[in-house]
Amino acid sequence: MDTDDDRVAWHDGGNDWSLATVAEFRRDRIMVFWVSDHACQKGKWNLEDGQLELTRGVGASVRY
Repeated sequence: MDTDDDRVAWHDGGNDWSLATVAEFRRDRIMVFWVSDHACQKGKWNLEDGQLELTRGVGASVRY
């Protein structure tokens, strides 16, 4: 995703078992990289569904 409003460039990838995301918040000069060895727990949570919210939250927590 890369938009003028958000100024975020990101890439993700994984498989049924793991998931990784790298995001660059260009305006704030912040990079977030996270990896999980579990991408989901059936019927409870799925990191693919919440990865944007999680990544933005991590980025927000390191702003100064």
